[in-house]
Amino acid sequence: VSAHAVTDMTGQFVSALMRKTFPLSVIKLTGPDAIIGQGGNAVQMGRRYRLVLLGESLKDPQTGQDLGRTESDFGNVVITRVDDNLSYGRIENAPSLSQTFRPGLLELREEMPGLAKGPLAVDTGPVPVGRSVSTKRPDRHGGERVGAHKAETTEGDQNW
Repeated sequence: VSAHAVTDMTGQFVSALMRKTFPLSVIKLTGPDAIIGQGGNAVQMGRRYRLVLLGESLKDPQTGQDLGRTESDFGNVVITRVDDNLSYGRIENAPSLSQTFRPGLLELREEMPGLAKGPLAVDTGPVPVGRSVSTKRPDRHGGERVGAHKAETTEGDQNW
């Protein structure tokens, strides 16, 4: 592994740790214009970030540990200006929030490469006769239930 690769990986790790510890948060909102409470190297000019609306805090009922807050996709923000301590951005594809906004309610997340930019196309039509679907259902811990099985498919079915 080259020194350049190690330096690059270290920078990515530190950057991810900083975003987790000090998330990019909208501190002021005026119509579609947002002021983000970080600047400098934390934010990149012209970069598009995914914007999330923070919801209720969640706690583990058994341990009482804080698990974080719920998040709902809220739109995107494109960074238009970066100063030392603040950044400015333009919010896109988001509903109005001006009446209920308070600092920290909206946070920026990295845009994930390769994801669809709009709604996904889902075929909701009927399943053709002779085809079957999986009847496996996960248990509440994410694994398969004991005794779960897959329905048989027709012989020669190229979709399975």
